Amino acid sequence: SYREQTKKAHATEVKIQLSAASRKLISTTSGFAETTEANCIANAELHHSKNFAYSCKKRDGDSNIFDIAAKPLRDIGVGGVLSFGIGYDKICWATCDAKGSGVDAELSKSHLGISDNCSALTRKERDYPCNCTNETYKTCGWRNCNCICPPGWGCNCDRCYRCDTRTRKVCETCTDITYINEDGVVVE
Repeated sequence: SYREQTKKAHATEVKIQLSAASRKLISTTSGFAETTEANCIANAELHHSKNFAYSCKKRDGDSNIFDIAAKPLRDIGVGGVLSFGIGYDKICWATCDAKGSGVDAELSKSHLGISDNCSALTRKERDYPCNCTNETYKTCGWRNCNCICPPGWGCNCDRCYRCDTRTRKVCETCTDITYINEDGVVVE
């Protein structure tokens, strides 16, 4: 019971901070102020407290959407997230459950859909091979033979050798990143 009351009190603190930050970001989302990952927290006028630390990250694949995480500095079971975008007419924020503390704390929500009614989003990654090319390489084998070499082999200092040219497919790894809302629909 005490832990639940403490969690509610901390959730109220996060709500107050994120609500105030959303009002401070209105001019930023309208395009009247510049923002980057480096100055995002300052634009939101968020300050670390004894209970929470704030960090900002650009959304993968969209340079105009930012996500601010409120992570607990102690294991208090609650955190928060605020999502906003330049040129979007909505700023979304929510409290959420949190496991752990500090920068390693895991929030149950990390993104909110600013064009999807502020629903929680789950980030999905899929790695796949891309930019593939064929690469030619040479392999050589050696064996002792006293200069009596079988057909297709050459001799050198009592050793036989044979080199073959082979081809292999070489690919880079690309990552496809999508965000899925609570209904399982891919958004943004």
